Amino acid sequence: MGVTLRVLAKYGDFRRLWTASLLSETGSAFSLVALPLYVVSQTHSYTLAGVLTTVGFVGWFVMRIPGGYLGDRWPRRPTLIGGALVGAAAMTCVTICVTWHPPLEYWLIGLAVGVNGVVGAALMPIEAAAVRHTLPDDAVQTGFAAWQAQYSATTVIGPLLGAVSFTAAHFLPFAIDAGSFLLQVGVLLGIGQSLGGGEPLSLSGHDIFLGFTTVIRSRFLRVYSVTNALINVASQGMLYAMVFWMIQRGALSLGASFSVLAIGSFLGSMLTPYWKSHHYEALRLIPVAAYALIGLSGVLAQEPWVVVVALAIVPILAQPPGILLSAHVMVGIPDRLQSRVQGALLLIGSTAYPFGAAITGVVASAGSLHQAFALWGLVCGAILLSSVVPSWRLPREGLSYQPTSIDGVTDAPDIE
Repeated sequence: MGVTLRVLAKYGDFRRLWTASLLSETGSAFSLVALPLYVVSQTHSYTLAGVLTTVGFVGWFVMRIPGGYLGDRWPRRPTLIGGALVGAAAMTCVTICVTWHPPLEYWLIGLAVGVNGVVGAALMPIEAAAVRHTLPDDAVQTGFAAWQAQYSATTVIGPLLGAVSFTAAHFLPFAIDAGSFLLQVGVLLGIGQSLGGGEPLSLSGHDIFLGFTTVIRSRFLRVYSVTNALINVASQGMLYAMVFWMIQRGALSLGASFSVLAIGSFLGSMLTPYWKSHHYEALRLIPVAAYALIGLSGVLAQEPWVVVVALAIVPILAQPPGILLSAHVMVGIPDRLQSRVQGALLLIGSTAYPFGAAITGVVASAGSLHQAFALWGLVCGAILLSSVVPSWRLPREGLSYQPTSIDGVTDAPDIE
């Protein structure tokens, strides 16, 4: 904890960016629980709840590459401010729908959630590059751990308070989410620097897709991103299997389960600064093996709290290696390519992620939640089996960046 607090105290603009994200994530934690609760309470449809949740993630697929390009082309600070204002407007729309039930209510909610997802997807690589811009190389791992810790801390209390506020008034958690975006704008205005970006880039396909081609050409980044894609959709699917199971126990039980999960995630992030391993393949496979065991526990468990506890234990083991790999990638990529490479990594890593909740909803409706856990456990098992193929193992030497010159421009990386 002391190591994390020191990095926050030492780097002012990182602290402000961290605080802005804290506000936004707190509001999002409220609506994360409230959206499926509202839909299921009104329609009794797990499928619709899963679909509307998925709509919020579709933008993750569409906007990764454009968002990464804009993050290197536009000054990052004003871009983040504009995105927060759009998020406030979208969640205000959801609040209005939940309060007054206008015609086409669920279509409007889906549209607003979709817009919020598109903007969030575009801003995520920009935010990642902005974080990197505020920290020296030797502070990236600790800073990234602090970033994950604030996300975990907000989800300790946010979902529980979201469930409580939903019980008090269905519109309240969505209104709080909208307000959190406005508070985020105020904090971002206090950041003194542009957070990078603003490069005079062209609109050529080479420039726009340079981050994507960088990832594809690098075995390290390619294996890393595909592994993330599979583990992300599996973890998302397991999470929503747990959500649908806990909904049967009521709003407060669902909120409490999210808080238990977040405690495990928070502990994992606090342990991260003490991990120093450079065995990259082992770092990749530890989270995969942990989630494979979750799939098995979901098949065998008779009570949802067994899965909740298991899901809470996983981050203690899985969070540190994941953060170490992410920090290693951040340090290995220069700032002028950060947004584009981060956008490409997020694109590949989230390709299937938006469909995790919907697939779980369909499987649960057609069969059972136990079958949904079995499906995602098999996905994790497939990742583990892939590690026996040499081309799907991370290189021992890690990620190395060697720029090469093409037509006199030194921006085409040779990365392994």
